[in-house]
Amino acid sequence: MGSRGQYAVFLEISAGTGVLVAGLPLGTELLLVRALTMALVMFGLERVFGLHQTTQE
Repeated sequence: MGSRGQYAVFLEISAGTGVLVAGLPLGTELLLVRALTMALVMFGLERVFGLHQTTQE
């Protein structure tokens, strides 16, 4: 896994954690599903497009 893959994993974890932290005080339904969905979407976008990566591979 290259640097893009490593960054995608980091982005996935941080996005999922952010959704969980923001949703816990609100007590919304299906919070875990929403967090996992956000994490997978961010991982996929970063892996495919690499928008946050500034260096070329």
